[in-house]
Amino acid sequence: MDPLEVLFVRQVMRRSVLTLQHGSNLRGLLQTLNQAGSAQRLFPVIDANGSLMGVLTRKDLRNIDDRAATLDEVIKRHAVTAFPDEPLRVVVYRMAQTGFTQMPVVERQDSRKVVGIISLADLLQARARDLEQEHRRQRVLSLRLPFGVAPAPVASNRFDSST
Repeated sequence: MDPLEVLFVRQVMRRSVLTLQHGSNLRGLLQTLNQAGSAQRLFPVIDANGSLMGVLTRKDLRNIDDRAATLDEVIKRHAVTAFPDEPLRVVVYRMAQTGFTQMPVVERQDSRKVVGIISLADLLQARARDLEQEHRRQRVLSLRLPFGVAPAPVASNRFDSST
């Protein structure tokens, strides 16, 4: 069975997500991100109620001049998202179709409530973990018998037609 079919987004997503507040000044955000030292590259932008408005990448932030722009001017409003109960295979296909390698994870009942982030790296890590577990399960154990002890005979289940 392919692990991408039996593993779900909720099992591999990162729940600790740095979100950006709608209406924030970009200069202050850049300073905050640099000080935080976060490796996160995709930032959900949320409103005062915590609802997803769009996303912004670290690259987007770096490419903005020093002007006093607000998030409203630069966010991508149509974020591609994932749901916690989706199999990883669905997310892999969505990534392949859109070209996005990261996406916010939102609740199915409220598609604007961010509960995590999933990235291609998370999917690969899950696959690598599964391969390692499979390798451990398939490892052959060698059995050494003490000197002079023969292995027990194996009973035959063959039908003998001569009787």
